[in-house]
Formats: sequence, C-alpha cells, structure tokens
Amino acid sequence: MREHNQMKKYIFGLLVLGCAVLSSCMKDDDEVVLSSECYIVDFSLESVKRIIHTKASDGSDSTYTIKIDGSYFPMTIDHRNQIIENRDSLPYNSIITNLQATISYNGSMLSYRPADAVEDSLWKAYKTSDSINFSKPLHFSVAAVDGKTYRVYTVKLNVHQMEGDSLYWNCSDSVVAGLEKMTEMKSVALNGKLLVLGRTEAGVDLLVRSGLGESGSWEQLSTALPADVDLPTLRMNRNRLYLTSRQGQLYTSEDGLAWETLGAPQEGLSLVAVTEQFYYALMNGKLYRSADAAEWLEEGLDEDYSYLPQCNVLSVDYVQGNGNKRLYMAGASDETETAEGLAWSKMWRSDVVEGDAMWMYFNRSDDNQYYFPLLEDQTLFPYDGRLMTFGGRRIDKEGESMACLYVSNDNGITWKPDMDLHLPFELKGVEGPLAATVDANHYIWIIANRQVWRGRLNRLGFVQP
Repeated sequence: MREHNQMKKYIFGLLVLGCAVLSSCMKDDDEVVLSSECYIVDFSLESVKRIIHTKASDGSDSTYTIKIDGSYFPMTIDHRNQIIENRDSLPYNSIITNLQATISYNGSMLSYRPADAVEDSLWKAYKTSDSINFSKPLHFSVAAVDGKTYRVYTVKLNVHQMEGDSLYWNCSDSVVAGLEKMTEMKSVALNGKLLVLGRTEAGVDLLVRSGLGESGSWEQLSTALPADVDLPTLRMNRNRLYLTSRQGQLYTSEDGLAWETLGAPQEGLSLVAVTEQFYYALMNGKLYRSADAAEWLEEGLDEDYSYLPQCNVLSVDYVQGNGNKRLYMAGASDETETAEGLAWSKMWRSDVVEGDAMWMYFNRSDDNQYYFPLLEDQTLFPYDGRLMTFGGRRIDKEGESMACLYVSNDNGITWKPDMDLHLPFELKGVEGPLAATVDANHYIWIIANRQVWRGRLNRLGFVQP
C-alpha cells in the first residue's frame, strides 16, 4: 500500500501540470477520460562489452575487450508475470554494470530502481542515455496517464557463468596401468564406459574404464581377437564395434571383449566405415559397400579410384544442419614420408537411397593449401557443427606431436589449425601411441602418455532453458 501511495505521489506533479493545461482549454460541459494503459512495448540492449582471456601457443595468458551487439540477445517480455529477461544468455565475462537500454512503453512515464530496494526508496526516471547497472534484478515501473494505474516489471540479465567458446582440459587419470604395454591403441565410448583396445606382446588387450565422469576405475582384460587384427579399422555404429583383420575378416562386438565374425574373409578387405545401412571397405585399391558383409558392390566415384587413400584411413558419418546425411573419408596416399592426404565424401538426402549416392573427391590444387593433414595415431570426429582432427607428429610436414587441433568448416574440404581451441599443453610434444574419442555428452577423451584427459567446449554443456 505504501508503494502504491508513493507511486501516486511520484507522478502527481506531472499530472497536475497536464490537467491544468487541459482545464484551461476545456468548456464547462467537456469531459476528459485519462488512459489507464501502462505497459512496456519493447526492451533492447545496446552494445555490451566483454572481456576475453586467451592463451598463446606457449600457454601464456592474454586479455582484451570486445563489443557485442546487444540485439543478438533479445529481451523477452512476459506481460502476464511482468518479467523481462534474455532467454539466450549473454557470453561469459560480459560487463553488465553500465549498459544502455532502449525501452519503448505505453504510459506517461517510466522509472526504475533495484528490485531489492526498500519500499520508500526513490525511483529514477528512465532516460535513453542512462548507464544502468544490471548486475542485480531491477524493477521498471510504467505509470498510466490517469495517475492511478501503474505496472511494475522485474528485469534481469542472464549471463553464462562459464566460457562457452573455450575448451578446458582435466587430467582425469594420471597413471593407468596397462597403457605402458600397448604399442598401438584405439578408443571408443560405449554404453557409458571408456574402452581402449591396444596391441601388446601377448595379443590385443582391452582396458575398460567404469564410467565417463571425472573419475573411474580401470579393468584390464584379454580379448580373443587374433594378433593380425588391424586396430586402425575400428569403427562403431549403433553401439556395436567393427574391425577387420589383415586377412580380410570382418569382426563385430557389443562390448569390445567378445568378438564374432561377419561373412567370409575377403583378400585385401579393409574396413573404412559403417553406417546404419552399409559396411564400406577398401579392397584391392577400390571402394566397396555391403549390406550383409557377404556381397560387396563397387562404389560409384566421380574421379579415378587411384585417388583413393590406401592407408591410415579415417571416416565419420553425420547429419548436416539442413538434414542431409554425409559420409566423409580421408587418409594417406601411401605409407611414405611424402604421402599426401586424400579426402572423399558422399552425401544423400532423406529421399535418396544411400547406395545410389556417388563419392566426390576433394581435389588437391594450388588454390587450396589447407588439405587434410596426415598425423600419427590420428583421430577424426564431428564436433560443434564442424569436423575436427588431431594426433601425434605430422607425417607430411615437420612439427611437434599434439601441436594443435585442426578444424574444417566446409565438411572436410579445407583444414586449418584452430586459433582458439587447444589440446592439453601438458601433452604437447609427447611421443608414443595415443587414442581419442568423443562421448555422447560432447566430452573429448585423449589417452596418451599413460594418462587420460577429458575436455569439452563449455557451451555444449550448458543447460538450455
């Protein structure tokens, strides 16, 4: 009640002047009805400053300030509950203590004060030039022309509490027994566990981490896989694992421990990819597909098959933002130090049969100096709407092991080192076998140097309102 009386007093002076002018112009029998409408029509932010912290390639810190257009973060007006807020939070480290806001309203005047102010605290009349502190919720009051009606909105700005475009790493497991025996490794996240298949003197061992959280226990197991399995061919689809042996036998497993054969051995068969419909494999220099691992059909190519990669082949299938499905394949032309990175892709829509889609070769040319990089123990995965790859020492150029993350924003045509995202600095230059994978919660796992590192682009972990 006190607040209601205060508001009436606050706008009384303004109304007295207006009524005096009106009465001097009226005849005795004229009647004036003053409007009782009062509401905020639009609320928008001007530019917002944001502090950016980055790290150079040597790990040193750097800080600078940028400006963000506030219109990218629209304010939603809930008239029923009288709440105004930005549902898409401002970026981490946004400065909201001195912002300008453009507000349009229907009423005689607009004023504001902190939402936690005591009842008799004074209201401040709003001006477009005001520098407003939004670090705490505010009350904005719209008074009607009738001098009796007003409406109070609670305005709050939401700001991310974590850096969304940074990739932070934690060493989840500092020393994992059994990794030191492995000379070759591949890893997958399967059924809530982290699996590492590795070649040892005794054969192929399996290390299983009990969970995908910050900590977990490890179990070392021996598989029944033959010694001639080609670990780099390991693929996963619909929670099943697949790989081929050097004798051309295809294997599958639900847990990485018990394996069964699919089809008969095919001389030269090397698994390339597995989708929901087909197995894809290189065989005698050509590319084939099979629906049942028994009958293999040659794939259609838009270029000569001599441009197909012959070793260290990686692949990934994913759905683009427009709904098109895509299968990407890249690898080395040969096993020499002068090998070239060769990349292919096939794409199909929902109304196109996958088997009818033709493979497209991404030609190497002088116009494109950013072709697919060749790395030791390389991994490839879709992440945050683009493709990423990293690994050990670069095969086709000089450089340190684990030097950078390479990204492609054009579905694998060009590849460049990411200037903002980085691998764990502690692993830079580390030699030896490594493996990596991505789990369903967008965490990237790196197994190297007997350690397990876990990282995620922060905004991929934000809870959406």
